[in-house]
This record gives sequence, C-alpha cells and structure tokens, in this order.
Amino acid sequence: MVNGNEDADDSRIERSQTAGAAPSGQGRGTYSRRKFVAPKGGGKSATGGAAAGGAAKVKHVNLDAVDDALNEDATTVEVMRREVLDSQKMELAQARAELAQLRRTHDRLKDETHAKQKLAKELARQLAELRRMANPENFRQAPGETRTALTVDQIEAQVQENHRRVRAALVQKQSLGHMLRRLTQEILAIKKSTKTLQQRMRTVDNELASSTLHYQHAKQELTNEERRLAGLRSKVDARRRQQDERMQGLEKIMEERSVILERQEERIKKRDEIIARSAGAMLEDEEERLKRAYVVRNVYSTVLEERVGEHREALAKLELTFQQIKNVTGLSDVDAIVAKFLGRAAKNEQLEALAEEVRGRIEGLKAGNLQLKQQLADLASAAEVSAGNREVYQEVDLIDEALASARKHCEEAKSKANRLHVTLDSLRDALVRFVRKVDSLPAVAAAGAAAPGTATHADRAESGLGGTDGSHGGGATTPGLG
Repeated sequence: MVNGNEDADDSRIERSQTAGAAPSGQGRGTYSRRKFVAPKGGGKSATGGAAAGGAAKVKHVNLDAVDDALNEDATTVEVMRREVLDSQKMELAQARAELAQLRRTHDRLKDETHAKQKLAKELARQLAELRRMANPENFRQAPGETRTALTVDQIEAQVQENHRRVRAALVQKQSLGHMLRRLTQEILAIKKSTKTLQQRMRTVDNELASSTLHYQHAKQELTNEERRLAGLRSKVDARRRQQDERMQGLEKIMEERSVILERQEERIKKRDEIIARSAGAMLEDEEERLKRAYVVRNVYSTVLEERVGEHREALAKLELTFQQIKNVTGLSDVDAIVAKFLGRAAKNEQLEALAEEVRGRIEGLKAGNLQLKQQLADLASAAEVSAGNREVYQEVDLIDEALASARKHCEEAKSKANRLHVTLDSLRDALVRFVRKVDSLPAVAAAGAAAPGTATHADRAESGLGGTDGSHGGGATTPGLG
C-alpha cells in the first residue's frame, strides 16, 4: 500500500515538473525590438514657420515638452518590459529550485521509510521467535527467561514507536505532496495571468503608439493651419485697407458728382431761361453752336452709356462673388460674414484647447502605465515571497487581488486610448473642414477685389469728362450703385 502511494506521488511530481518547465520557452523576445520613438524637431520647425508668417499673436503649444515626455514614457515602458522578463525568469528558477528540493526531500523520506519498513519486518520476525520461545510452562523456571520477557517488551515498544514514526512520515509526505501540487498549480496560474497581462500591455502599448502617431499628425496639421491662418490674416488686413481706401475715394467722388450735378442743373435752368427769352432774336451762329453742343452731348451720352454698361457688368460680377461667399459661409449679412472671417482666432483657440485636452489624456495614460508597472512589481515581489508554508495561501489571495486590479487598470487604459482615438479623429475632421473653407475663400476675395477696381476706373473716367454731359452719366451711375 505504501509503495503504491509513493509511485503515484512520483508520477505526480514528474508531471508537475514537466508542466512547470513547459512555459520556460514562451513569452521571450516579444519586446526586444519594439520601441516607439517620437520624431524630434518637427514641432520647432513648424512653429518657426508659423512665426515667420507674421502671426505674432497666435498662441503656440510647447511641443518639445510633449516629445520629451513621450520619449521618457517609451523608455519607462521598455524598462518595465525587461523587469517583467527578469521577474518571470526568477520565478521559474525559484520554482525549479523548490521542486528539486521537494524531490530530494521525497527521496530521502522514501529511503528512510524503506529502511524502517525493513527494520520493522526484522523486529516482527524476532518478536515472533521470542514469543514462540517464551511459553507459559517454563516462564518462571530461570531468571534469564525473565530478562528475555523484558527484552521482548522493549522490542515491542520500539516497534510501536517505529510504526508511529512511519505513519508520521507518511502523513508529512502526503502533506508535502499536496503542497507541491498546490504550489505547482499556483505557479502555472500566475504564469498564465502574467502572460495575459503582457498581452494586454502589448495591446495598450500599440494603442498608445497609434494615439501618439495620430497626435503628431494632428500637431503638424495644426501648425500648418496656424501658418496658413497667419497668412490669411495678413491678406485680409491688406485687402481691408484697400477697401477702406476705395470706399473713401468713392464717397469723395460721389460728393464731387453731387456738387457737379447741382451746378449742371443750375446751368441748364439758366440756359433754358436764356433760350426762352431770346427765342425770337436768336442768330444763326448761336443756332449752329447749339447744334454742335447737342451733337457733342449725344456723343458724350453714348460714351457714358458704354461705361455705365461696364460698371453694371462689374456690379453683376460683384453680386455673383457675394452670392458665392454666401453659399460657402451660409450667411447673407455682410457684417456676419466679416465677423465669421475674423472669428477664426476663436476657432484656433478652441483647437488649441482641444489639443491641451488630448495632452491631458496622454498624461492620464502615462499615469495608468506607471500604475500597471507598480502592480507588476508588486506581483513579482509577491511571487518571490511565496514559500512552502502556511502564509502561501494569503499571498496567493493577494496576488489574485493584484491581478484583478491590473486587469481593471488595463481596461481603463484601453477605454481611455479609444476615447483619445475618437477625439483625434474628430479633430482631424474639423481641421479638414476648416482647410476646405479657408481654401475656398482666397479665390472669392480675389474676384471681389477685381470688381471694385473696375468700378473705380469707370468712375474716374466719368469724372474726367466734365461739362453739361456729366449730368447724364451721374444720373445713370447713381441707380447702379443703388
């Protein structure tokens, strides 16, 4: 019966050693050549280009600090991976040493048990012989027989003591075998949990690298948009100054035309009065002069009508340009369109605030990685402390709690990374829409700038004619402006 239990324990120990040595070749070389390093110098060049564009009031983001933080985080993750591999190797070596020690203890107890069994059999044989010799008939014949009976009692007591020791050794052997199986199962469970945690860490690292790459692209796009916005602001300021100057010139021309029209009306009235008074006594020279004046006035009227037509075409182009601006912006009020064009600074600030929020989420992911590293360190220390005593059960419970907490933090980090990815996608879409609107505005503004220039040229040509014929030009131009 004892030999059967020993063979079963030997087979269990061999299976546990085989199961404990199986994962030694797994999980090796997964982090040795995977390291994400963010490119340096991109933020400085982009920011310098934006400053050269003329946007002195645009608030820039400190991109160097973000790059340094990302590099430091990548180094920390690499160190954490190495520490996890070292802790796994130490756990495996410690488990093998414990298994070897338990095997030696088992062999020693097995040898002692065999020796004690042989001794017990020999003592039982001697006891049987002594009992056969010590019969009741000659029990009191000689003092030597009394000494023999005492010796037999001592031998029986020694045999019982040996049996008791053998039973205690068997009980200790069974308890040690149970502890060995329990420790083997716990080591396998810890290795499995560690492998799962490493896979989740790799997933989180990949998501963090992807989020960092998206952030770099968004940062580059934001820098390009800032530079483009600075150029657009300078163009808008220049065109606004030109429009102000043109409006002032138009107002001055309108005032001069109103004065000329009043004078011309007075001259026409006086001329009509003179013609009415001297209708009967008009000379032939005066009639010819009036005819020539009438012909000249007709010629001037024709020229002015052509220029008024050109002016109307320019106004039609201006109306078409304004309609295109309304279609692009979705507004019909000029002040609202100008306010929306000038409100790009607020949009830029909103984008910068969104970038700050993205950086805050990245910092949160860094904190989560540090917590995971601390939990892995606690898990490794808890695995090293585990020994074959009564405290191993409490330590296993602590390890289970640490693994549950690590799983929870991994899930939180994964959800944060997903939210960060969604935020970066929305930021990219907003930037694409912003770029499309900005790209459509310069051509529209150029068309609007060409139309007022044509009108100003026509007005200057009309003002240079003078005389009586300017009244017709003024009367035709005023409705066009209205």
